[in-house]
Amino acid sequence: MEKKKLIIVEGFDRIGKDTFLKKVEEKEIEGLKVYIQKNNPPQYRNKEEFKAWLVSFLKGQADELMSFDSNIIMARLFTSDFVYSSLFNRTMSVDYPLQVLPKKYDIYQIIFLYKSYEDYLTRCKFLKCEVEYSKDEFEKINYLYQNSLFNTTMKTAIFYNPKRSFKEELTELNKILKGER
Repeated sequence: MEKKKLIIVEGFDRIGKDTFLKKVEEKEIEGLKVYIQKNNPPQYRNKEEFKAWLVSFLKGQADELMSFDSNIIMARLFTSDFVYSSLFNRTMSVDYPLQVLPKKYDIYQIIFLYKSYEDYLTRCKFLKCEVEYSKDEFEKINYLYQNSLFNTTMKTAIFYNPKRSFKEELTELNKILKGER
């Protein structure tokens, strides 16, 4: 049986992952299911509570993904867990998804990053949201996304905001779906 493709959109908070997924959903690409998770996590800086929630959430998510019979695009999974586990000094939570999902899917990731801390601050101001990360945290997050251990085991494309365009992102997505990546 030919494996399906699981495409994971990774990147900073509020960089446009969900917006990208909504645009992809509007395109109605044949054979591609847009999977948008419904969740209500506890405060992520509370390590113990967040870790317990995340392990349970990711198991349920992986089980649901295994029930689909199509290519999937979704936001956040392996690399985000690596990045934020490293940032907040907690153990990773993706053991179960990492065991089951590769049995059914070839896994790809598209990572959206800010080019600079100033770009991040500008985006937060534009969205009228709180600035969650200090410059040091920002730099660490950026470094971790660029150097994730998953970048060597999964086919990865990185786009920098605000220089990227939906057309470029869609071109990359189509390359993945056509097996050109």
